[in-house]
Amino acid sequence: MSIEQQLILAIKNRRKITLVSGGCNRKIEPYLLYRSSNGQILLNGWQYDGESNSTPPPDWINVRLDSIEWVKIKEKTFGTTKQGYNPQSKAFKTVIAFVDQVLK
Repeated sequence: MSIEQQLILAIKNRRKITLVSGGCNRKIEPYLLYRSSNGQILLNGWQYDGESNSTPPPDWINVRLDSIEWVKIKEKTFGTTKQGYNPQSKAFKTVIAFVDQVLK
């Protein structure tokens, strides 16, 4: 399974993930996978723990798909969406997968 497929699976099932990107081990609630206006695919998520080269957690982050070295999908899920989550934001040019704001 590709990294993109793993991320889509984690998003659709609200499963927490651990990933390595930019030499940082990050613990993330993955919310949205999207294509930016310049064609890059990015993961938008809530980094709740781990390392960062720029914004220390907890905070929203965008991680380029091509920078992700590996992903591990955790058994643990996350519930209600974090404040500030907006899958309709104009920042997300083409949404590939996203967390529904309503728990089913």
